[in-house]
Amino acid sequence: LKVAVQDDGKIFVSHDWVPNLSDLTRRMGDVLKEFPDKEVIVKADKRLKYKQVRDVMKALNDAGFTKVGLITTKKGSS
Repeated sequence: LKVAVQDDGKIFVSHDWVPNLSDLTRRMGDVLKEFPDKEVIVKADKRLKYKQVRDVMKALNDAGFTKVGLITTKKGSS
């Protein structure tokens, strides 16, 4: 399952917009109840501040996810 964070801070689960971190935690908690072995990949825009990415990772952890990956790009890549 992919969680994307755009450069403006908007969060998407797959292609569905999630308005805030509380909703992300609630929604992902529901996913985890239905699919307990689900893994999550966070794809964050490289222009985000580390704190924004960390907050999303914390929300996923609060939802109960322990298998969370992070997609990164090399500096200078687009």
